[in-house]
This record gives sequence, C-alpha cells and structure tokens, in this order.
Amino acid sequence: MTKSKSNYSIFSLAFPIAIEFLFQRLFSIADTLVLSNYSDTAVASVGYADQILSISLLIFQVISSGTSILLAQAIGAKQKDAQTNVCTSSIFLSLILGAVTCIILLISRNALLDMLKVSPALKIYASDYLHLFLFHRFH
Repeated sequence: MTKSKSNYSIFSLAFPIAIEFLFQRLFSIADTLVLSNYSDTAVASVGYADQILSISLLIFQVISSGTSILLAQAIGAKQKDAQTNVCTSSIFLSLILGAVTCIILLISRNALLDMLKVSPALKIYASDYLHLFLFHRFH
C-alpha cells in the first residue's frame, strides 16, 4: 500500500511540471500557426525568438524539478517545516530569477539575436516579439 501512495505523490508532483511544459510548447505552436497566415518572415522570426525563450525557460524547469525532488523527500520524511521551506524558497527563487531573466533578456535581446546571426529583416520581428513576450511576462 505504501508503494502506490508513494507513486501517487511523485505523480502529483510531476504532473504540473508536465502540464506547464505542454502549455509552453502549445503557446509556441499557436504563435507559429497564427503567424503562418501573415508571413514566412514572421514565422522565422518567432522561431529565432523561441530558441532564446526555450533556453531561458530551461532555468525554471531545473528549479521546478529540484523543488519536486526536495519536496518529495520532505513529504516522505513527514517534515512539515521542510515542506514549507522548500516551497517558500522555490517561489522566491523563481520570482527573483524570473524578474532578473526578463530584464536581462529585454536589455540584451538584440545582442542575442546578433549572436544567432539573424538577418536584419528577421531581427526586427524577432526583437519585437521578444519585447512583447518578455514585457507581458514581467508584468
């Protein structure tokens, strides 16, 4: 009986992570589908911007996975204080890193696109897309 309860706890922790990742990918797919009716340049620009966003989202997936592991250990050890500390620390770390990441990406988006060797025509759209995406995430 303990084994199935343990599996349920791990599933209940992993399920939100999987759903979050799914919605992030669906968001990118929806952008691509909508923009495909507009122009090929816009689709290519979003593809470049999505590469930058995917790398930045990896940071939060690592934090989320680490939180799940630490929380599962605290739940298994029945340590209520540790559970609270893990959740609180994870939330504050995510908020701080989220703000810092958004600011850094907003400031350096053109330099990052230059590093990817994006053509000037695509860079305008990609920079605007990153600006809108990050600005609205930050608010």
